[in-house]
Amino acid sequence: MFQTTSDPIALHDRPVLDLDGVRPAPIAPRLTFRVGGKPVLVFDDLFTEQFVETFAMFLLRQDYRPRPSFDNELSAAMTAEFLGSLPALPDVAEAILRCDYPAIAGVPNEQVLSHGYSAAIRHGDSCEIHQDVTCDDCVTFLYYGNLVWNEAWGGETVFCDRAAGAGACVSPRPGRLVLFPAAIHHRAGVPARDCPTFRYGLSLFYRCPRMLQRPVRRAAPGV
Repeated sequence: MFQTTSDPIALHDRPVLDLDGVRPAPIAPRLTFRVGGKPVLVFDDLFTEQFVETFAMFLLRQDYRPRPSFDNELSAAMTAEFLGSLPALPDVAEAILRCDYPAIAGVPNEQVLSHGYSAAIRHGDSCEIHQDVTCDDCVTFLYYGNLVWNEAWGGETVFCDRAAGAGACVSPRPGRLVLFPAAIHHRAGVPARDCPTFRYGLSLFYRCPRMLQRPVRRAAPGV
C-alpha cells in the first residue's frame, strides 16, 4: 500500500541555490509517496530548460555498453569524482540530502556519493525488481534525462512493498529528480514498443560509511 503525504518541512525552510542551471526557488518535493513505510520524494522544475537540454545531450553521448549481469540494460559507469564535477546536479542532491535525509533513514548516518550509472533502456529490455543495497541508511537519486518524454511511452519506475507488491509508479519527465531509500524494492521502467527513443536516466548512489567499505554491487533481486 502507498499514500501521498504532504511535505513536512515548511517551504521557507527549504534551500534556495544560486547556481547556473538551477531555478531560483525553494528546493521542495512536488510529491511524497510512502511505499512499505519508506518515503519516495519526487522533485520537478528544479533545473532550467537550458540545463535539461544540455544534460540530455551529455547523457546521450555516454559510452553505453551492455550490462548482462543486471536488467540487460545499456549503461555507463561513473565514478564519484566524475559525478562531483558535473554542473548543478550534485549540488542540488547535496542540498536535498541536508534537508530531507533525516526523515528517510532509520538511523541517519553521513552520506557520501559512492558512484553512479547512466542507463539507456530500450523496448524489450527485461528490468528486475531489486534493491540497490539492503542498508536502511543509504539513499539513491534518479535523474530522468530525456529532453522530451511522452507519457504514452511508459517507462515508469515502479516502487514496491515487499509484502503487498507494486505500490507507486513515477513517470519519467525531463529534469525530474527522485530521492528514495536504497533498500526499497523498485524496478526501472521499459519504454513502450512505439517509443522512438531510449529511456535515459542517471542514478547517483549515496552510501553510509559502513556500506562504503563494501565492494560496489547491487543487492540480489527481491519480491
